[in-house]
Amino acid sequence: MSMKQPQKQNKQKDKKTKIIDLFSSGKYADVISICNQQPQQTKDVFYMTYLALSYVRLDNFSAAEVPLRKLVRANPNDHKMQHLLGAVLTSQCKFEEALELLVKVYNETQSNAVLTEISKNLLQSGLFEQAYDVCENLLKIEPENHHALFNASLLDIYFGKLEQAGLRYERRVQHPDWGRHILSVAPNWQHASSLQQKRVLVWSEQGIGDSLFFLSALPHLVKEAFSVTVICEQRLQSLLEFNNPGIITISKERALSGAVKFSDIDVQILAGSLWMHYSKTIDDFKRNISIFVPDALSLPIDGKTKIGVSWFHGKNNIHDRFAIPLLDLVTALNRENIEWYSLQYGYAEEEVKQVEDALGVKLLSIEGYAAADDFSHYGQLINQMDLVITADNAAFSFSMLLGKTTILLSPTPHLMLGHDQILNPHPDKIFQFINPSQADWPETFSLLKEGLSF
Repeated sequence: MSMKQPQKQNKQKDKKTKIIDLFSSGKYADVISICNQQPQQTKDVFYMTYLALSYVRLDNFSAAEVPLRKLVRANPNDHKMQHLLGAVLTSQCKFEEALELLVKVYNETQSNAVLTEISKNLLQSGLFEQAYDVCENLLKIEPENHHALFNASLLDIYFGKLEQAGLRYERRVQHPDWGRHILSVAPNWQHASSLQQKRVLVWSEQGIGDSLFFLSALPHLVKEAFSVTVICEQRLQSLLEFNNPGIITISKERALSGAVKFSDIDVQILAGSLWMHYSKTIDDFKRNISIFVPDALSLPIDGKTKIGVSWFHGKNNIHDRFAIPLLDLVTALNRENIEWYSLQYGYAEEEVKQVEDALGVKLLSIEGYAAADDFSHYGQLINQMDLVITADNAAFSFSMLLGKTTILLSPTPHLMLGHDQILNPHPDKIFQFINPSQADWPETFSLLKEGLSF
């Protein structure tokens, strides 16, 4: 035994060194594989820590929760692991448990990083007033905290403090990940500086729904600048050119490939910054929420109510709290005089078939006018709808910009509609139903059904 024990210890040491090297190289799946091969009785704090951290780096929060709970139970004073567990619980929408844990850790540590996580928890759970208070207190302690500045800017928008929102929103570029999909080809626009007679390059940012929303402010820039070039998703190009004659659009994919040689550009600006620059008052903000589409598509006038529906965000339905259960929605609202259209982006065939099999209701689509197609075509289909029912995604942004009667179903108030709907450009057309959890859908659909008349 005296000879074998040192060999066993050396093997464990070599394995731990390998795990550290793999983790440092970003090979998190390999780390997980090694840690999971370790016998349960020998999984010490080291293995559990690297297992949890690797799952977090891969955004597998449900898997990370298991080792994190074990680590916290093993050492109730490990504030670092408690903080991480709180963040993981927030990411899984277990807001109340996460908040209780994070508040406990903050009271014991007074850590600004933990306070930042608390503000994130409150913001994601829709407790905007509390989130705003935490952000403001955090910024008094740490004025350059870019996470707090960004969160506070979103809440400034919600509460109608738009000038302050614009100033704070500019600080988002301090985040290390923000510039990954943007090239620096000209001097960056400085907050509040004039764009008069400038040759301006505009970069879209975030998802296509946000880009569409932000770039609806382009007409102001076109009037002011000498020339405008826009880098955006390919699906947006013809729509932006239709609304802004004379601009040049370049697909983001082509721009980032290095195939485009930029010249004669005086300044570059992010689309979100452009929006805030021309939205300094609530009236300006609401006035900017507008876009037009060609009038080429015409659906048959058959006396039926045409309802377009988009029920999740992204390419695949992960059935998170933002997704709408399509079959339950159609079951609750369907009538003989309703014609349903799919406005959904991504893989939706399985759920569409499920509705048809269960109810005999077919969600119609028109070739070339889908969400995956050119948005100048997709917008024409939306424009033909009598009603759009949507999750918080690009379909909502587009329908709102077109001024269509729109019902948004989401778990929290929409920041861009503002507190008490102060930013809603069409309060008589755009309505939001809050559905806090999956268990609340029957009641939400019942309320929706009562509020509709066909």
